[in-house]
Amino acid sequence: MQHSGRDGSAVGGEARRRLATTLVTVFSEAVYDYSSLQEDVCAFVQELKSEGVSAQGVIVAARSLVKEAASTNPASDRAESVLSKMLGWCLDDYYRDIA
Repeated sequence: MQHSGRDGSAVGGEARRRLATTLVTVFSEAVYDYSSLQEDVCAFVQELKSEGVSAQGVIVAARSLVKEAASTNPASDRAESVLSKMLGWCLDDYYRDIA
């Protein structure tokens, strides 16, 4: 498991690795079903939240993962679209118990 500050940088364990792999797939395939991505995003959020990472830290970590995965396939123009979807899912999942 990677550890760092509560800002979300370089944190996470298995869920982070799974999400990173899924993101590479999203950026490399012409068509992708986003349901698997959403499941991995939610697992990632819960993993970070359980480690005490703030919502802002989760967003920082998610942005970092998208940037890293998008760089593996620069031909993909999905980075902003995927990031937008992911950030919505991150916040929804992070605050689910509060609502």
